[in-house]
Amino acid sequence: METAPRPQILVIETETLLPRVIRRALTETHDVHIAHSAQEARLVYEQKRPDIVLSGVQLVDQNGLELAAELYEKDPTVQIMIMSGGLLGKENQMMDLLRKGVVQAFLPKPFTREELYNCIDGKLTYLPK
Repeated sequence: METAPRPQILVIETETLLPRVIRRALTETHDVHIAHSAQEARLVYEQKRPDIVLSGVQLVDQNGLELAAELYEKDPTVQIMIMSGGLLGKENQMMDLLRKGVVQAFLPKPFTREELYNCIDGKLTYLPK
């Protein structure tokens, strides 16, 4: 009997520890791929075609919200979630992407494992304050 393919998640985050923690938390149920820049994320995205993208806002080479819009334009079926400790003046841009359906959730840092699971499972949509 053939098993269903595991959901693919692309985590895009400049720092190194958080993506490893996310991978460890989701590894039993998802294949987690990590990119530390927008450029690397584009390459991984093209190779793996993830179901879910979980991205930080402040990337080393591009605004994560701009990258989210770019990935959505390539594939409107991808589920995009943004994680951030602060939107740093990008609140209007974030709200616009949420309204347009480009981004499905905002997960404020720090977050718990349960909040991560709920966000990935689509049970939770955080809006910036």
